[in-house]
Amino acid sequence: MSGHPPVVDAAELRRCATAIAAQYRRAPQHRLIIGVAGRPGSGKTTVARIIAAEVRSILKNSPNSMDAAVVVMPMDGYHLYRKVLHALPNSEEAVRRRGAEWTFDPRKLCHDLQAIRLPSAASVAAAAQQGDRHNDYDNNSNNRKTPFYDDVYVPSFDHGVGDPVERDICIPATANIIIVEGNYLLYRGTPAWAEVNRCFDITIFLACPAEICTRRLCRRHMAAWGISEAEAMKRAAGSDTTNGNLVDTTQPNADIVLHSVECPAVSKM
Repeated sequence: MSGHPPVVDAAELRRCATAIAAQYRRAPQHRLIIGVAGRPGSGKTTVARIIAAEVRSILKNSPNSMDAAVVVMPMDGYHLYRKVLHALPNSEEAVRRRGAEWTFDPRKLCHDLQAIRLPSAASVAAAAQQGDRHNDYDNNSNNRKTPFYDDVYVPSFDHGVGDPVERDICIPATANIIIVEGNYLLYRGTPAWAEVNRCFDITIFLACPAEICTRRLCRRHMAAWGISEAEAMKRAAGSDTTNGNLVDTTQPNADIVLHSVECPAVSKM
């Protein structure tokens, strides 16, 4: 993220977090997986963290107080490795366009999301012995009696090295709500990406004008790589913008649309 993190409209944010909390309350014994998408530079990472904090607050301060562990999971770790890009027939284009939807591994992402979704084998066996597959909560308590899920380790991305770091982020067994953020989570242009999209209970799109995202990306590239403004702008206005234009076409696939305060705040909710 840049040094000037974007903030969404407060009313939109509250409605979004309230919708997530309400869906969680309806079936607290089941994990809720949320997808947050938006073009590069739109502020997905910051907004995902803000949503997580707001959902925690709503659930904790509601009349029937519930403590929910809400975690944020980035999509960055699912970039293809550089060695994989260099092995492609169009390797030069692949390196230049890194960050495009075809330079990620959606099958691996889908596999991990399904692992996050599934209850632990031990919990399923215990529930089967009790004759009730979903009897993992005490009727008089909102606290889980035993862990219903396994810890799942997912990759992060090392921007210094330029490659994923395997098993670097733990999605703990205690997590109730997982908010995943990434550019292409709402993209359905290939069967693999469409399968990723189907993994989410609620999908959110963060709308932000391309020119604002480009300025943010330019600042980010200058800070991260120590390059000139001209060089940073060339990248931000090139491949990043091409990728962002594709991401923008996925907005209609969202259940909820949030807008940067720098955008016209016309909510879809």
